Amino acid sequence: MAAPWSRFHLRLHRLLLRRPQLLPQHATLLLAVSGGQDSMALVGLLRDLQRLHHWRLLLWHGDHGWRPESAQQASALADWAAAAGLTLERQRWDTPQPDEAAASRRAPGATNGWKPGPWPWAAATWSAATPPATAPKPCC
Repeated sequence: MAAPWSRFHLRLHRLLLRRPQLLPQHATLLLAVSGGQDSMALVGLLRDLQRLHHWRLLLWHGDHGWRPESAQQASALADWAAAAGLTLERQRWDTPQPDEAAASRRAPGATNGWKPGPWPWAAATWSAATPPATAPKPCC
């Protein structure tokens, strides 16, 4: 059974019908998720509309390691994604900082610690599952 239809579902669905280039039908969508309320609400909304727009949803979670419970939260997110039938790539920052302020003070030109980053994984997943004519192109 489909999830209850909310005004948010209707609003996004109507917007995508008017402007389909925003999230094209049959596209592969890579969503960076924290496991917090906002990202989970977005995933839920897109999952509910997936049957109408035929998207493939891929999730990526970066565990920054700033809090002692971050690994447990990442595991809980992975369990949820598996139960929901969603692909989730998890990565832990290879040079964790003690907090967000310390991370923002790193030396100019230093790597951000996300190696190899979500993009090689996503590119491999896209190329295996998406015909080249519709494969997403990097934006940046």
